[in-house]
Amino acid sequence: GTNSEAITPHASDMLNKMTQVRTEFLSSVASPPDFETLLKKHGISRTQGYKMYSRFFHSSPKEDLIWARLEKARTLMRLNPHMKIYEIAELCGFSNIPHFFRIFKSRYGYTPKDYFTALKKDSE
Repeated sequence: GTNSEAITPHASDMLNKMTQVRTEFLSSVASPPDFETLLKKHGISRTQGYKMYSRFFHSSPKEDLIWARLEKARTLMRLNPHMKIYEIAELCGFSNIPHFFRIFKSRYGYTPKDYFTALKKDSE
C-alpha cells in the first residue's frame, strides 16, 4: 500500500502555492488583501484553500492575521516607545481598542500597557 500522507508532487505544489497565498495575505497586516481573491488568483477553490491552509499551517487565515497583527504591535511598541497604544493598535489593523487589549492579554498574558511599562523600565 502507499502512504497517503506522503508528500506527492501535487501536494508539494499545493504547499508552495498556499505558502505564497499566506505570504501575500500577511504582507500587509493593517489592510490585508482579500484571502479568497488570493486563492482565486492562484487557482485554488475557496473550500480547498481553507482546508489546505488549516492542514499546512495548523491555523486559519483569520487566526494567523490576528497573531501577525499582535506581533507587529509588539515590534512597534519596542521601536516606538513614544507612541500611544491606540495609535499602534490602529497601525496594526485593530479598530476596536478594547478588543485589541483583550486578545493581546490572552495571547501574551499581560496587557499592552503592562508591556509598554516594562519596556520603558528596561530602557531607563
